[in-house]
Amino acid sequence: IIKMEHESYGIQVNGNSVHHVNMSLYQAKMKIRKPKWNIKASEMSRKTFNPIRAIVDSMNVEPNPSKNMIALSIGDPTIFGNLPTDDSVLQAMKEAIDSKRFNGYAPAIAHSLTLSSCCNNLMKVRPKKAKIERFYHPRGCTRNDVV
Repeated sequence: IIKMEHESYGIQVNGNSVHHVNMSLYQAKMKIRKPKWNIKASEMSRKTFNPIRAIVDSMNVEPNPSKNMIALSIGDPTIFGNLPTDDSVLQAMKEAIDSKRFNGYAPAIAHSLTLSSCCNNLMKVRPKKAKIERFYHPRGCTRNDVV
């Protein structure tokens, strides 16, 4: 990133081409976004500058009315509400948060509720192997790793 003038940045991309970004325009767009949570941003996050976001936000592209937009969500399929979380999951999360029983780190071998749930599921297909004391469920493993 090359500092240009007071309110402008030049971003060098792929060799010699330089994109000029009007920071005041970028900051104005940031101010328009309404905060959804009452959580203050950290000092580090306030000082963070995303050059790609600055380029994209400063682009002035006229949409073609005869073509549909192809949304490129930069790998996040949830951004346009395409994968809504099921209400039962939301309710379970709310209940877990409200219970205040799951604050802090989980035990290294998982909560007993997780272990008993895994054991109950395994009991359906392998009843002789399904004993709660045989379960070890470290963080980051898959369902196939648990036995």
